[in-house]
Amino acid sequence: MCKYHKIVTRRDFVKLLGLSAAGASLLPFLRPTVAFAQAAPPLNGPVDIYIRVYFSGGVDGLTMVPPKNATLHAALKSRRPVIMGPVMNNASVPGGSAGSGLIESASQVLDIGQTWGLHPYWSAASNAVMTQNQLPGIYELMNQGQAKILSKIGFPELPSVSGASAGPAHDLNHVTATDPWNVGKTQIDPSSDLFWETRLMQQAQMQWNQFWVLGVGGQSIPARPYPGGPSPTITRFLNQISRFEVNDYDVRANGQSLGGSAEVSAAQDAIQQILALPDDANTATTKREYKRGMRAALDTGNLIHQNVAALSVPSYFPGNEMNYPYGIDENFRDVARIIQYYYLNPTQRRKLLLFIGLPNFDTHLNQASVLPGYLKGINHCVGALQRYLTANGVWNKTVIQFVSEFGRGVVSPLDGTPHGWGSMHFLLGGGLNAASGPVFGELPTLSDITNPIPVGDPSNPESTLLRATLDPREVYFRVVEAMGFNAASVFAGYQPTSTQSLFS
Repeated sequence: MCKYHKIVTRRDFVKLLGLSAAGASLLPFLRPTVAFAQAAPPLNGPVDIYIRVYFSGGVDGLTMVPPKNATLHAALKSRRPVIMGPVMNNASVPGGSAGSGLIESASQVLDIGQTWGLHPYWSAASNAVMTQNQLPGIYELMNQGQAKILSKIGFPELPSVSGASAGPAHDLNHVTATDPWNVGKTQIDPSSDLFWETRLMQQAQMQWNQFWVLGVGGQSIPARPYPGGPSPTITRFLNQISRFEVNDYDVRANGQSLGGSAEVSAAQDAIQQILALPDDANTATTKREYKRGMRAALDTGNLIHQNVAALSVPSYFPGNEMNYPYGIDENFRDVARIIQYYYLNPTQRRKLLLFIGLPNFDTHLNQASVLPGYLKGINHCVGALQRYLTANGVWNKTVIQFVSEFGRGVVSPLDGTPHGWGSMHFLLGGGLNAASGPVFGELPTLSDITNPIPVGDPSNPESTLLRATLDPREVYFRVVEAMGFNAASVFAGYQPTSTQSLFS
């Protein structure tokens, strides 16, 4: 039987408590939520640890997974002649630099026995530190049956672009295109819909410390425990587990972006302001409940610092000296620490959901300057985490999924890649079904390159889209089932259609 718990709306709460602007900015996550009674599954299924890595900004999947076949490569290069050419300085090109120089020739593409291959930076051989520490890259994992390409992945039904004149114009707005990936459905109600991990957390009666959000470039997640569980907590956006911060990027709700030190300080002050509010007869229940949640959030920060952040990780994890962008190394070290404390510790062991947000993949004119550091860093972090989890016997219980709100256009005007639709992502883990091959979904064909879908957006007349044929919920659904939970209740109304097997 379901029980409904209504939390007051942001407007009501602001009015009720008379909060300052700083206090009001904390409240976009106050939403009605639903909690379901369901017994938690034992730790004996194919998957116990799920890590979703979000490439915020729309990563170019056709750069991460370029064509290996000579005909396909030549066709794509003809549509992207500059960005697939050598790096060069050209003052006439916006940004001053053109060409990635990384996939100029099909011979540079790593061969996985398919018509499409991997970017050379996905091999450990591209990073001397990885080679020295004997870490696998994504290329090596794929050859071992521990990685799959999620091909032409994207939501099949998205809101139309306003003013579209032709073609199936899909939503290419960063914020609204992000929502389906996080919520797990295409018709979004921003006032009430939760991240799909939050729905899973509620239905499976998970504790607050089974769902972790790290990094930047994501949103606050409203999380509420099941009836009779611990005090309600709000799963906040944790930039690093070494410090508890509020980092809210939901501009639609806030009208501003929180994240700088001044904003974080104001948000922390607002928490203390809420905790200091007196209870009264008319609003005691509401305020007492919310104050308990805020206290639990602060206690969570203290617990993180005391019990998790102090844990050490092996030296082969990348450090700040590698100069990888946006704290990738810190995020993955945090993941290792969380798993160490909450899974490898026999007194704490539980299933875990983790989310890492990585920003700045909006690389219109800057692939050559942005992607090399990112790809090398992600490859290094994944290799270090794989080695660490393998040494501790849990890599075969772990899944890492890469996601992004959309891909990049097939056609590249000048050296930029406009917003696209379908993309090429990865699924990694020791429990994947190696026998089903390295690709989940269908690889792009020559027709996808030579006859891409027109975007139908008058503001981007040159942009064209790679067709999306793999629904992300197909992957989410399989992961939730592999964790031993009821996926149909998390993704109501959706049923998988693929006959391919993801897990052994």
